[in-house]
Amino acid sequence: MSDILIIIASNGHNLKLANQVQTALDQKGVSHDLLDLVGLNWPLFTPGQDKSDDFSADLNQAIQKLQTAKSMIWISPEYNGALPPTFANFIAWVSTDSDNFRASFNSKPAAIMSFSGTGTNVLQIMRLQLAYLGMNVVGRQILASFNKPVKDESIDAVCNELIS
Repeated sequence: MSDILIIIASNGHNLKLANQVQTALDQKGVSHDLLDLVGLNWPLFTPGQDKSDDFSADLNQAIQKLQTAKSMIWISPEYNGALPPTFANFIAWVSTDSDNFRASFNSKPAAIMSFSGTGTNVLQIMRLQLAYLGMNVVGRQILASFNKPVKDESIDAVCNELIS
């Protein structure tokens, strides 16, 4: 079980942001785990789709990580003004395959972050989606870009909100 589960919906600069978050949590002595949605390589969700045994094991493991995490940090880029397919696909599989999918999200603190060209839309959409799932999304969020690198103090502040 981790105190904070970091969920990343892309690699590249968003993975670098996740690594910065992990470093900050390490310095605070907070246990954490990283769930890389790109690395899962799950099939596209469609209603009625059967799961292979290997995929089912991955899905069950991801659901277990969600349910045991005390809080979460969601990191995602903006794709065409919205969520990337990995994010939406993950939520779709978890919400349809879990006996009580709300146990993965209900009343858990969450922070949202993005490294994007714009990123303002994806942060709003993540906030709405996660709140709809029952999460308590903290007010402070991180939006980084090439022109606006993230400051360590900002990451610390967001992590402190989740820890307190």
